[in-house]
Amino acid sequence: MRLVNSWVSRVHCHKIIKLSDAVQDFPRSQTVNVHGVSPVFLEVGRRKATAAALAAAAASDPDVAAASAVGRAVNRVITSLGTRHAAAAVVAGGANPPSLAPEAVTPSREGFTKGCYFLGKVVWGKGFHELLRRVEEHNTSGDGRDCPLQMDVYGDGEDLHAVTKQARDKALPLQFRGRADHASDQMHGYKVFINPSLSDVVATTTAEALAMGKFVIVAEHPSNAFFSTFPNCLTYTTPAEFTTAVRLALGSDPAPLSRRDRYRLSWEAATDRFLDAAELGEEQTRGAGSAPADRV
Repeated sequence: MRLVNSWVSRVHCHKIIKLSDAVQDFPRSQTVNVHGVSPVFLEVGRRKATAAALAAAAASDPDVAAASAVGRAVNRVITSLGTRHAAAAVVAGGANPPSLAPEAVTPSREGFTKGCYFLGKVVWGKGFHELLRRVEEHNTSGDGRDCPLQMDVYGDGEDLHAVTKQARDKALPLQFRGRADHASDQMHGYKVFINPSLSDVVATTTAEALAMGKFVIVAEHPSNAFFSTFPNCLTYTTPAEFTTAVRLALGSDPAPLSRRDRYRLSWEAATDRFLDAAELGEEQTRGAGSAPADRV
């Protein structure tokens, strides 16, 4: 099949653009990640980067912390006055006023409040053999026992029963939580996305997690070559390196996603890369294999 693919592409294609080197080699091919993520994920990463910058500024400058506190207090007063005004209008109209309960104090929604997770279709071929093996190896290793790995797993699929049974039989601390939208609010608080799959060409969920400002832990593999250029991507080749990555991710905070890295993950940047890669060079117009006789 590889020979047929190569022959057909040589006959019919001036140039082939591969998302990653996880697929076979082709004549006149170039590897460029021309995939982007939705702006929804990039906005989450932007908010988290802004929150991290404000927190760092407040920690180093008491005036910034005081200004932030004053700003929050003013916002609460304005909200309260607006609520009271609305209540007075309702009373004047003869209806019962709404309750003026004090504002609930909640922690910042932009911080990371949860640990590790994985999201994907639950079939063995999507990395679940590797996931169960990595978790078991980590939690039984000398360096992993004092930093046990517990994960929430989101997704559904035809192998869900078999995967959950094997996880139970091995007593692995994996919580299977069913289907979920990766962009939903419940995902924003997770700090670490672990994807040990070796079957992807490019994992969209890994790109989305990076866009949201999280750590991602992935295998050193051609499908992850683009992701490995980001500071929050931690790669491994051995179980010991996986454990090192887990300990680092759980013991520190991800670097705030820079403006440049947000752009690199966007569809705008992916389109720019595609247009650059699609230009035909000398190899495609006059090089070996470009003559009609070379294509048969």
